[in-house]
Amino acid sequence: MSQGRQLAAIMFTDIVGYTAMMQADEQKAVAVIKHYNTTLEKLVSQFNGQILNYYGDGSLCIFHSATDAANCSLAVQMDLKKEPVVPLRIGLHIGEVFFEDAKALGDGVNVASRVQSLGQANTILISEEFRDKIKNNTSITTASLGHFDFKNVDRPMQVFAFTNEGLSVPQRKTLEGKLKQKKTFKRNLITIVSIIALLTTGFFIYKNFIVKNSSAAPKDKSIAVLPFTDLSPSKDQEYFSDGLSEELITALAKIPGMKVAGRTSSFSYKGMNSKDLKVIGDELGVSTILSGSLRKSGNQLRITAELINTSDGFNIWTDSYDIELTDIFGVQDQITRSIMTALNVHLLNNKEPEATAITSPEAYSNYLKAKHQLSFRGDHLLEARRLFEESIKLDPGFAPAHSGLSRTLSIIPNYLDFENIKPIMDSAKLEANKALALNANNGEAFSVLGTIAAYYDWDWDAAEQAFSKSMAISPNDAEMYNFFGDFYWIVFNKKLAIEMESKAVELDPLLAVNYANLAMAYYMAKDYDNAIRISNTGLSMNLQSFNAGANCPPLVWSYVATKQYDKAEEIVKIIPETDPLYLELATDIMIAKGEKAVALANLQKMKNYTHSRLAEDYLELGMWEKAAMEIEKAYDSREVRLVYYTKITLPEDYADIPALRKAFDKPELRKLFELRRKNIGVENN
Repeated sequence: MSQGRQLAAIMFTDIVGYTAMMQADEQKAVAVIKHYNTTLEKLVSQFNGQILNYYGDGSLCIFHSATDAANCSLAVQMDLKKEPVVPLRIGLHIGEVFFEDAKALGDGVNVASRVQSLGQANTILISEEFRDKIKNNTSITTASLGHFDFKNVDRPMQVFAFTNEGLSVPQRKTLEGKLKQKKTFKRNLITIVSIIALLTTGFFIYKNFIVKNSSAAPKDKSIAVLPFTDLSPSKDQEYFSDGLSEELITALAKIPGMKVAGRTSSFSYKGMNSKDLKVIGDELGVSTILSGSLRKSGNQLRITAELINTSDGFNIWTDSYDIELTDIFGVQDQITRSIMTALNVHLLNNKEPEATAITSPEAYSNYLKAKHQLSFRGDHLLEARRLFEESIKLDPGFAPAHSGLSRTLSIIPNYLDFENIKPIMDSAKLEANKALALNANNGEAFSVLGTIAAYYDWDWDAAEQAFSKSMAISPNDAEMYNFFGDFYWIVFNKKLAIEMESKAVELDPLLAVNYANLAMAYYMAKDYDNAIRISNTGLSMNLQSFNAGANCPPLVWSYVATKQYDKAEEIVKIIPETDPLYLELATDIMIAKGEKAVALANLQKMKNYTHSRLAEDYLELGMWEKAAMEIEKAYDSREVRLVYYTKITLPEDYADIPALRKAFDKPELRKLFELRRKNIGVENN
């Protein structure tokens, strides 16, 4: 390297406790320094670097690139773990270096030295500038340790630690280094001002140095992300604070080995700031809670986050971030990795969560507003669709907006449009594939493709493949377990249906519809006692909500299957008579009790019911021709219920009815019946 002024990746190293080692065991100290010198000379040269100075038990090295410096530091630490072990700490920074009297000088050298001074044995610490150069290198994982006010450095600097396998990652409370001393107050201040300032300083120190990291991380790797509080001056950024929380849930759900409470359960505590965190932890079955706040002014954000141990209420980790809106995904990434470090969670193959780039703050704002609307369902879906489309117009390369639009389009027919399904599903598939073209690890896009394949295309192989890919990307996503569980109902894999729906309940225990899905899985398996128990639990959550009401069908059908007609009728009475579900379930009871005339009268009133639903009742009433006609119509309309909430099991049940044989003789249905026979055979064996 030339000996002029140059920009370089700077590596400072230091052997921790070397002086004490020399005093205690001179022979060991000599062996350690030899091992250190040999390793450094070999590896620095191998990674295209240069050793500029030795400082007794430390050194200053420079490299042409941050990647070379990072890889060299990793190789050095791995080699020095061999006997005799060298307790080395390394600091890395990007900065300018110049030479005077054969010595390397410059602000970059000073900063690298300060960063290294924070380290402990077997650690690699880096500046924010250095991390920016390597953040897209998936072989290197890092976590923020927070901001530090170093001596002779103008501004506080954020420091990160490498978290790769084999390295130590220090807790902030244990860090000591070349930091500025806190200034004392002038004696001539007015007494009251001194007291206020002292209290303020004391609170700051308490929050940032005593409370921070004051609780050990629990062994159980489980977390709930509570809705962040909107502290914006106008209090009009709820969609943004909610969106940040939801994005963090999504990011954490991708981490293998983590249990992440679902959105509905976590968001049920919104506004309950005074509720005991231990109680929340017990109710959600998690050992840690992430909470925080957001203050937004224009495109400027201040985000504060803290990770709390629910067993004692103390902070495990906390930090704050002052950023531009375009850096929001970077902060989400930092928070996620900091949580992983705090909970001692490691990813397979050292692969970090992926950060997404934002080129348009307005596009991201529309995206979060769209997700906020999506959560309400119903008529809000149209506004969600519009906002997702606006986000895409502003930033066509923003993959989450494409997958969000695909999700919205895929569920619109469930709420708003039953007559024009195919064009909407085609558009949903198109947007999902666009999202995957931009980011092949978009789990939401795969789950949308899975639901469309299962519920509308009836391509069972494609559905299972898409759901499997989505689950591989987000192994802790409660909604994904619901989708996969529903798929296994359809193909009569009762064991896996129960397994998947049980996991959904575990991850999102306050979402009543999860209990309905699990109860349905038990009902399909003819385990009526468990179906009754589970659906009663879901129904008890909130009788007025759609999610709770979804527990009525499996509960009524299970009571009917066990001939507990009085109990079934009591459940029907809690449903408003204006709700189509009332007439539907009442008719099921009448048919089971043999009251055919009443049932037929009810069928005449079912003007807006699906063809699949009518077919089920006609089959149970033995009206074969009418049933076949409704099945044909349901098939032509691609009604979800024909394969989903159906009491139609196998065509063999109706082998002697020509009209039904013809109605069931469709390519997709033949394949479905093959899968059902196979799964029933496996269970019988």
